[in-house]
Amino acid sequence: VERLLGKGYNVKVYDKNVNLSRIMGKNKDFLYNKLPHIQEILINKIETLKNHSDIIVITSKNSDIKDLLDFNGEIIDLVRVSKIENNLSNYFGICW
Repeated sequence: VERLLGKGYNVKVYDKNVNLSRIMGKNKDFLYNKLPHIQEILINKIETLKNHSDIIVITSKNSDIKDLLDFNGEIIDLVRVSKIENNLSNYFGICW
């Protein structure tokens, strides 16, 4: 993410499991050291992600990720959300 930001890309991150106000200690230190811009790029609604993205990269198998499959832009799936997406023309599965 930092590399993409450094190259001028507008990056947003959606992860329903990340709540910045609840992260503490070494986890918080690690997150802010690796992604110092996390507060600006983390969004909490999947609809926001769909409405403001050209490309979505799926990196986890959260149950709400399937809500992205009607997305109009390109979808790159790194974890194989499920087998039904193989018929979508904008869906690309890699690394599985």
